[in-house]
Amino acid sequence: MEQYSRRFIEELEKHIDPTIIEFFEKKRNLLKFPCNSMTELIDETLMNYLEGKTSREDLIPVINKIKKSRLQKRARWYKSYITDIETMTLDDPKHPVASVINMARSLPIDQYVNIFGDKELDEIIEEYKERATVWKNDANSLLISFPGIASFTNNSIYNSLKNDLMINAWKYIETDLAGNIDSYLRMFPEELLEKPLFSPSSFTLMMETASNNLLKEIITDDNGEELLEVTVNNGKLTPPKSMDSNDLKLVNAFISNINMQEFSKEKSVVVDLNTLGKEVVDYHVGKNVLNKISNSCRKLVEYNFSYEEEGSKMYFNLFDNITIKEDAERPYAIAQFGEILSNAIIQKKLISITSASYDILTNNLSRIICYAMKREQIANQETKMNEYSYTYFQKIVRFKLKNKKKNMQLIQESLQEFVENQIGIGLAEPTASLLSPKQFREFVIPYYVKVMDKWKEWGSRGAGFHICGDTTRLLETFPEMGIRGVSIDRAVDIAVAKELVGDKLSIMGNVSPVDILQGTPESIEQAVIECFRKCWDNPCGFTIAPGCDIPVQTSLENIDAYMRAARKCAKYPVQPSNWE
Repeated sequence: MEQYSRRFIEELEKHIDPTIIEFFEKKRNLLKFPCNSMTELIDETLMNYLEGKTSREDLIPVINKIKKSRLQKRARWYKSYITDIETMTLDDPKHPVASVINMARSLPIDQYVNIFGDKELDEIIEEYKERATVWKNDANSLLISFPGIASFTNNSIYNSLKNDLMINAWKYIETDLAGNIDSYLRMFPEELLEKPLFSPSSFTLMMETASNNLLKEIITDDNGEELLEVTVNNGKLTPPKSMDSNDLKLVNAFISNINMQEFSKEKSVVVDLNTLGKEVVDYHVGKNVLNKISNSCRKLVEYNFSYEEEGSKMYFNLFDNITIKEDAERPYAIAQFGEILSNAIIQKKLISITSASYDILTNNLSRIICYAMKREQIANQETKMNEYSYTYFQKIVRFKLKNKKKNMQLIQESLQEFVENQIGIGLAEPTASLLSPKQFREFVIPYYVKVMDKWKEWGSRGAGFHICGDTTRLLETFPEMGIRGVSIDRAVDIAVAKELVGDKLSIMGNVSPVDILQGTPESIEQAVIECFRKCWDNPCGFTIAPGCDIPVQTSLENIDAYMRAARKCAKYPVQPSNWE
């Protein structure tokens, strides 16, 4: 990597010893330092010493080498300094304190007394020797604090300054980042978190580290059952007293049915009452259950939280309103999320997808810009294609090179890695299954073709496509989109999909998410086996996957059961004996 995150450099500057900063500001013009700002100096120092390294295993050997060289340099400087003071004559212009000697000799008596008091010249020289000894014996002393530093060349002083800066920067990296600059990139999403931040207990943040200024609390009901995980700043939170586990089930039911593409704009979700009934009361919705859900929704809207910090108090609800449409062919609820909860959901999604993408990437520039681009992807879902200027990347990255053309080449290489790993290249359409093939060809396909053509211009080999619902009648139109593969919803018979488009498209699917949520390890395995039996030999390839998103409240045990079954059936070579 030939650059570091601008954000990281700016953060690092906050932790630099003020003595180093003061020295730089006083001397940079006088000694003609090549850097005009502390930010530039940090950037250059990182590159000079670390060569773009960010992981602990790569940093530790470099830092140890710097420390060893530094100790040797300190000892050599001190020995030479003391030796020269003791052996050189006071008239020698190369004497370590020649400038002080000459000044003392030339000063009028009153000025001499004002600066040196009643000390004789040999006492003044002895004092400089003592300063050097104190400096050598202090392991934390800076190279730029060496008493004889003024006699060095400008370049030597500049390199000493950078050495001090690197060691000082390492103190922050080691203490706050566990010696891993890479972990700072992972903490980017934390900076987005609103305070307080709410998430249901089954909806947890996926970060490895927690921000130091955030506290986690667990809200429980009267029986001690965990309801909400609450992440707040150093303030006081007061939750509603009457909230219970059924309320949590309903909250999770709404969250699990969110489509992020729509939710990021509307902050609402539409869920049919039969789905709510199954997830909340575990059976088909009748009139009694409908009344129960309506009452529970009313309670959710009425629940009021308060948060107090530094003399200010804030009140908020999880939901602004929930509307029940009972007169529809399939009765449904529209839940309008409150700002606090909706932001938490969007931010958690951002953290999740950033983390997942980050681990795939090997190009460190890709890692730096990954977060920023993912943030826009979530915040601006209505924009299917974005144009990014060179200035956009300059705001994110501190480029070592000043050559725009070369930096653009680095950016292109980074974005190419996004394409190769299919990061940000996924097509999802939640409603088009309601269209006829004719309508789909008119209103959907032409626009996706444009997207695919642009991606192919950038070097992509294509992308996958997921569409919710029963798309059986649309299957034969999918190859016209220019995609490489299709993700099949559970509502489609995957054997039919193989028959209709298997010779043109890779197929992904389609284990029922409900089976994964509610099943046993045995039933989940059978659901996986069913998919393999029907589609393992698809001519253009097959990927086992859920028919849609796995509900967030699915237990880890059931997810593990699904993964075990998938690994068993997909064991190479893939063949029917794997599951028979």
